[in-house]
Amino acid sequence: MKKKMSAGSGLSKHFIECKSKKVGIDFSGNSSDGQCFRNDASILFFCANSYKSAFICLDKELDFRFENNNAIKDIEHLILPYYFNFRHYVELSLKALIIALTKESPKTTHDLQTLMTCVLEDIDVLKFDESTPAIFCTKENYDKTKSEVIKLAQELNKKINEYQKLECAVEYYRYILEKDKNDLSLKHDKIELDYNQTHLLFFETRDLFDKLLMKLREIEYVYPTL
Repeated sequence: MKKKMSAGSGLSKHFIECKSKKVGIDFSGNSSDGQCFRNDASILFFCANSYKSAFICLDKELDFRFENNNAIKDIEHLILPYYFNFRHYVELSLKALIIALTKESPKTTHDLQTLMTCVLEDIDVLKFDESTPAIFCTKENYDKTKSEVIKLAQELNKKINEYQKLECAVEYYRYILEKDKNDLSLKHDKIELDYNQTHLLFFETRDLFDKLLMKLREIEYVYPTL
């Protein structure tokens, strides 16, 4: 049986002290009256958005270094973190979506296609419930929006398939060496980056995630904006 996940409103507390350069966030959702509003999907969305922010920063830096003809090491040392941060943004966004849709723990797999299949299945079984507050109050409008959500999810699936053609193994961009029984092995000995092509794929994928989440929020409670 899958573990039930916390599905509160997603209340969190944030603090920052710029002078002392300290920052933090409390995900417990504990309010002053002792009630908890923790939302586990929103926690994973926070993690996903953190990786998204990182790959966007790296994207800008890569573009800058290419344009300014920087030394090769200045560029090649950013290849792995660029792929790594994008990949983890996608994985955690999918897992967060699964929690938001099912209120249950997602599979612990790192395989993106397995997770994307779960998302498609979870969206497909969504049903209109008159007792659930939503922007749309009729089944006809609900079903229309659900169809739009499914279409966006299918487009996202295509982009994830494109990305997976660049990936030798699920942990490849973590350290290149891959598991071989109880050892590590260099099965794929080249890493490459076509920046223009990869930039386009990464940002098209990001835009599809954003569109999917915004459309889904019209019929289901999803809090992806931490």
